[in-house]
Amino acid sequence: MKRFFVLSVLIALVVLGYGYWHGATHAAFSISVQVSGSAVGQGFVPGAEIILRDAAGLELARGRTDTHYNFVRLVHPLVGDCFAAEQAAVGSSAGLNAWQRCFEQQARWIPRWADRVHSVSLNTPSCDGPAVPVRVRKYAADWLLWWVPLPHVGGKPYTYYSLSLKVPENRCAGAG
Repeated sequence: MKRFFVLSVLIALVVLGYGYWHGATHAAFSISVQVSGSAVGQGFVPGAEIILRDAAGLELARGRTDTHYNFVRLVHPLVGDCFAAEQAAVGSSAGLNAWQRCFEQQARWIPRWADRVHSVSLNTPSCDGPAVPVRVRKYAADWLLWWVPLPHVGGKPYTYYSLSLKVPENRCAGAG
């Protein structure tokens, strides 16, 4: 009985430890850009390049805004932005596997730099903005619940970062 109890506790610690590790080493980063003074959903900046920088002004990561929707696709230095893999995932299992590999690489890359983001530069054909200070919001993973086998609770934990960037309307005339 004692051996069973010790084994059960050990298994529980390993499971929770794995959840904590996964949440600490895998992340997603959501960035939205809006031209201030415009209606929500109307004033996004399609095709802009976003450069995330640390406190010393060094580049940490790049992204580009989607051309149809108000979000930024981060561009991994080796695998890119996963957009082509995401599109291929709809039609085939090989495409789904490619997307999962790309997503995994991006998810492991983000926690390496996301906590150090201090400023962002926005570059478009009509607007080259200087780096502006930003505040990134961080949401810790629910690693204690990752193993629960319920559809609305389970799943591997990730740390989530988000950033909303408002661009002054007069800085990027014609954007939106």
